Amino acid sequence: MIVSGCWQAPLAPIPCRYGKDLREKVISHFDKHPLWARKKKDYKLWREAVLILEVARHRKTSLFAGQGLTLEEEQRLYAIKDEMAQRLSNRKKQDYELRRLKKTGKEVRDV
Repeated sequence: MIVSGCWQAPLAPIPCRYGKDLREKVISHFDKHPLWARKKKDYKLWREAVLILEVARHRKTSLFAGQGLTLEEEQRLYAIKDEMAQRLSNRKKQDYELRRLKKTGKEVRDV
């Protein structure tokens, strides 16, 4: 369950802030207990983005210096964003196809 950017068990919230808490609590949890199937690739992309942003945040020299991203890091973040958006779009297409097949009563094939 995701609540305001942090993972929590249904009855045991884990308070966390961006950066160190995400790395130590969320990332360490999912590194120890990997996700399966579709979410595994999404998690790896998200993890890479979080680690890039954390490194950039520590590189930032002043409050007004922006994110402190190098050009390569910024390009990689855009590539991650595009890949995740494409995966979501493909997933929505697959889910739509499955719902359509179920409604028509046709045999559901591996979409």
